[in-house]
This record gives sequence, structure tokens and C-alpha cells, in this order.
Amino acid sequence: MNNPKCGSCGAKMKGNGRTKAGTQRWRCPKCGASSVRKHDSGAKQLAAFLKWLLSKDAIADLKTSRATFWRKTAWAWRIWPIAPATGELHDVVFLDGIWLRRKAVVLVAVAGGHVVGWHLAQSECGSAWAALMLRIPTPKMAVSDGSPGFAAAVKAVWPNTRIQRCTFHAANQVKRCTTLKPRLEAGIELLGIANKLKDAKDAGSATAWLLEYNEWCTRWATFLKEYTIKDGKKAYTHERLRKARRGLNRLVKEGTLFTFVEMQQEHGGEWPSTNVSATVKTTNFAIAH
Repeated sequence: MNNPKCGSCGAKMKGNGRTKAGTQRWRCPKCGASSVRKHDSGAKQLAAFLKWLLSKDAIADLKTSRATFWRKTAWAWRIWPIAPATGELHDVVFLDGIWLRRKAVVLVAVAGGHVVGWHLAQSECGSAWAALMLRIPTPKMAVSDGSPGFAAAVKAVWPNTRIQRCTFHAANQVKRCTTLKPRLEAGIELLGIANKLKDAKDAGSATAWLLEYNEWCTRWATFLKEYTIKDGKKAYTHERLRKARRGLNRLVKEGTLFTFVEMQQEHGGEWPSTNVSATVKTTNFAIAH
């Protein structure tokens, strides 16, 4: 029989009746200590909880009542893992976030081809990004997709770090407004300009892109001012194109669209303009964990 050992003297214990709840009681014949053995099913419960957390299943699919489920998993929600700091110093750090299905996001930092830090949070707010950045040595440049709260965190934690807005994500924001098959000529032209962002690799091509975009803004300025009156309020006819223009104008004004070109001129070598490859590593990291 698999009798437990005494926690006081280490001797093998013997059965000593049962408690009022029906649990086996054990007694040490050597020192007289008495105890009951409890099976720790925490690891098994945590594995089941994580399997549900990362799945598409609803609580109803678990064949248990909602009240029972929340009672059994209440302790698991209080676990908030903190990743250890590596202390690695890199010139460029790629930052991205991947959302889980249960209102949680994993903020991940990638450098040198591997994950150097991550932080689990409930939103992409400034404090969450700051919590991740505080555990990573200040890089020369950070590449981001423009997540909420990121800019505020960088100013507070990495004030001397140059920011590169991922050109791939910048182009995608334009596509969300124009769609992939715009009907209007202005939309067709703007989509073409956005697609050329990936071709801007140096100072010459970056300047050519800015000139073409400026010409588009000038050519369609009057067109984008068209509006109608609805319920006594002004409603712009081409609001989606105006939204796309606002986004690009902000990036141009902030000077984060072609930071990689400035880094090339100041430090030499190649500097990244996008965090697409890092996003793939981020996704693989989240799936693995």
C-alpha cells in the first residue's frame, strides 16, 4: 500500500480511521503525528483551464454549470505571469502585441531573431507597454505597428529611442479605408501610393514617395472637402479617404515613417522599416506558450 511518510520524522505512516468527511486519517507509529493526505490536482486543473482559455469553446461546451466553472477556476485568474529580464542589448527592438480570445494581450519584444521579453496585460495601454520596456535595455530604434499607449510609454521609458512606424501596417491602415478595390479615382491613386511604401528603401525612394503623396493631397484637396448636411450637421462625403489622409499626415508630421532612412544616414548599414518578420515570431511565440 502506498502509505505516506510522516512530515515530522519521515517514518512510514499507518491508517488511523477516517475523518467526519470520510477522508483517510494517517498516524505515525514513531512520533504519533496525525494527518490526512490531500491530492494536489492544481496542475491538472490549470492545464484544463488553459486549454479552455485558448480555445473557442464556451462555458456551456464544458458540460458543467457556469457557477461551478467560475468557482473552480477563480484561483487561476489570479495568476499573472511575469517574464524574466534577459538584459540583452540590441540596436533595434521590434514590438508587437497579440490578442488572446479572453480579453488579454501578450506584448512581445523581438530582437536578434528571437523573443527578448514579453508581458501579459489586459490592454495595450501605456503602463502595460512601459512594464515590458522597463525590463529591456534601451535600443537605438524601436519598430512598432502604432499600438495604443505605445507612444506614451516610449517617451517615459525610452526617451532617446528613435521610433520607426512599421510601413507594412501603415499601408494596411490605408487599405482599410480605401478597400482593395476602390471605386473612386482618388482612392485608386491613394491605394497605389500606399502600396509603394514597401519599395521605399533609401533616402531617394523615400523622398520620391513623399513628393508623390504630397501631389495627391494637393490634387484632391478640394474633392475631399465635399460635404452634405445631415440632421443639421456637416457630413463629409469622402470621410474614409479623409481618415486615410489623416493617418498618413500624422506619420509624416511625427517623422516616424522613414526613421530607418535617417538611421542609415547617421549610423550606416541597413535598418528595418517593418516588423512583419518579428510579428511572425510573435505569433509563433504566443501559440507555443
